[in-house]
Amino acid sequence: MVEAMNEAARPARPEPASPAGFWLAGRFTPGQVDWMVVGVAVALSLPFLLHAALVGKVGTGQMAVGLAALPFATVPLRWRRRYPGLVLATVAAAFVGVALFGGIEPNPVGSLFGVGAAALYGDRRVRLVAGIAALSALVLAFAVVLLTGGTRPLGHLAATAPTTPAAPPRPNATASPGSSTTWCPTTSA
Repeated sequence: MVEAMNEAARPARPEPASPAGFWLAGRFTPGQVDWMVVGVAVALSLPFLLHAALVGKVGTGQMAVGLAALPFATVPLRWRRRYPGLVLATVAAAFVGVALFGGIEPNPVGSLFGVGAAALYGDRRVRLVAGIAALSALVLAFAVVLLTGGTRPLGHLAATAPTTPAAPPRPNATASPGSSTTWCPTTSA
């Protein structure tokens, strides 16, 4: 009973100034965070281009295309909260431009941030268009695999292509040692 009276007499604990959570929460304005996203995208994309140039995998023209596309793949991320659909379209166009005309592997960092912004900040129409575009890209990659029998025509974009592991081996394919897969023309359809 005495303890209950002591508990009632104690003053209430003051509320913490900020709720417990991520230690950076509330320390930056949304505009500052957006500029940090741009900085991270540049920081992750620029070394990729420099490495390709130093190793000698790209020529000066290919490097110029990659450097020209870099601002279009990163700077629009500054406005990812206000215009998520336009930002995604811009960074996707830069990605496709480098993939088609650059002759080098495009770095998808800006595209990943753009897709995330469309999913998080976009309205229903933006999310629907982004989802249809992504699904179309996967279907196209799968069609290339089915029509050509491999991922070689996709080049570095082959990671986007779903493959069919249940496909039977080709007649001239050799089984690896220890594999139970063999080609039997009489039992295949």
